[in-house]
Formats: sequence, C-alpha cells, structure tokens
Amino acid sequence: MNCVSLRNFIIVAILLSVLGYMTYRTTQQSPLVWPDQDWIVFTCAPSADDGDIYRMLPDGSEITQLTNSSDDEAYPRWASKTGWIYFWNGYASGPNIRRMRFDGTHTEDFWSDTFPNGFNVSPSGNFAVFSKHTRHAGIDIYLLEMKNGDPITFTPLTNSVADGGGNWSPVFSPDEEWIAYISTQDGNQEIYLMRGDGSEKTRLTKTDEDEWSLAWSPDGKWIIFSSGELTEANIFRINILTHEIQPLVIWEGLQDWPIWSPDGEWIIFSSSEDPQSKPSQLYKMHLDGSGVQELTNMNCSAGQPQWISAHVAESATVEPTN
Repeated sequence: MNCVSLRNFIIVAILLSVLGYMTYRTTQQSPLVWPDQDWIVFTCAPSADDGDIYRMLPDGSEITQLTNSSDDEAYPRWASKTGWIYFWNGYASGPNIRRMRFDGTHTEDFWSDTFPNGFNVSPSGNFAVFSKHTRHAGIDIYLLEMKNGDPITFTPLTNSVADGGGNWSPVFSPDEEWIAYISTQDGNQEIYLMRGDGSEKTRLTKTDEDEWSLAWSPDGKWIIFSSGELTEANIFRINILTHEIQPLVIWEGLQDWPIWSPDGEWIIFSSSEDPQSKPSQLYKMHLDGSGVQELTNMNCSAGQPQWISAHVAESATVEPTN
C-alpha cells in the first residue's frame, strides 16, 4: 500500500469512527423535544393510589393524557432548561422516578427509593433533590448531582435525628442557590430554607397550622404554599426577605398545589369545596383575586400542576435573611 492509499484509508477509518460514534450517541440519547407554546402538566387521580399525568393549554383547552399505567403516576416536575418532565411512578420495586418529554414520549427510568412529593429537579437539570426514609425511620433530603442528565453522586443535606423532625418536599429556587422545604423539627410542618449544599438553614414560617405544597415565584422573592388541614386549607405567599405572609386564596374547602406562571401574573391551584365527596379541579387567577377561571372539570381529582414554558427564562437571585 502506497502513502496516498494509506492516508486515504486512515481518513476513511476516522470518518467511519466519528459516524459510528454519532450514531451511537443518537440512539443512546433521547432527542430534545421542545414545546412551541406553553402547556400545563398536571396529575388527575380517581383514587388515592391511582393517577395519571395530563397536559393542557393555559386556558384549559386541549386536555391530553400523557401516561396510562397501572402504577400511580404523579408529581410531574419540569426541568425548564433540559426539556424533561420528571415524575413519580408509585411505590415501584424498581426505579420510581421516571422522566419523559413534554409530549409524553421517550419515557425512561431515572431514580429509585424516593418519598412521594419528595423530589425536585433544578431548572438547569444539573441537580435534583429528593426525600427518602433513612435507616433511623426518619425522612431526609439528599442532593443528587447529574451530568448530561445522568445521576453521578448524591449527598445528604439534612439529618432528621439531629434535627428532631422529618424533612421533605424540597424545591429549588429559580437560581438554584436555595432550597425551600418542609420540616417538622419544631412540632408542626413549617417552611425552611437552606443553601444548595445544606448550609445556612433558616426557618421561614412560625404558625400554628401545617404548611405544604411549596413553589417559588419566578423572581425568587416569594414562596407560595398551602396552609391549614387536609380538608380545609388556603393559599398564602411569604416574602423570603421580610417573612411577611400574605393571603392569596381564602375559599371554602381545600386549596392546594399552587404554582406561578413564568411571567408572575397568574397562579394556578387546585380547589374543592368538599374534598371528601368532590374531586378537586384546577383554577387560574391573578394575584389580586381577579380573573378567576376554572381550567378543568374532570371526574378525577386534578392537582400538582407545573407550567411548561416555550421559553427559557433567566433565573433571579435573592439573598434571604434571618
């Protein structure tokens, strides 16, 4: 073989290697499917242990079922910069956190052994936080670091034995610097903050009621939440700098699962006048209580909404104080 032929052979071999690698990457990675308009994904459950995930437009139209399984599929979480929806897959023996694209395609296993409503994915998709039962029968929060969408390390952020209470429902701030979560270390369920590494833990609420269902405002200045009992609760927001609490939804019955729209103009939440006999439905309204719209009218209880945006917003940064 002369030098020219050898050189051509090497070039062809390199090109084939590159082509083979790109083909492998294409077949091994789910393609990014990005929405061309905003959607709301949510769970609708006919019973406590049976649910599926749906999506609809922000005006309540075009309701479409995304999952259909005998497992309880719930708690969708949107990683706004990667295009994945992560969701809980019930008390499965294998992975009980899965993920899919916004249109319900390319579903795959992700993580195992998490507490219900106990996980959240950062907007960048580089981190996840989740709650799990520990060997001491407590509930604690762990940080999961990811690379290219795959988990690589996880680190405990709380210690329920030392704290004297369980810790769960962690939610990343828009800038991923802070984590809001629920803890019972002071008796009832209160809202706490900590850094992404578990430091600078701060108690936000000091009420006689239980708090739950946390969500950050897009500007990172407020946390919206439910407060009350499982059959009678309302929706409030708390300023993370001043700790001022403001009521947002004071209705009869149970108001739950509040979230903000990406532009901060709307809140979406579930509501039922009598959760013992009537399924909850999703509503949308302005922060001042105007523009109330009923988005769903289904035979199953609708809740746990997440707003999927067609645009990736820049994250706000706020430094809370004690």
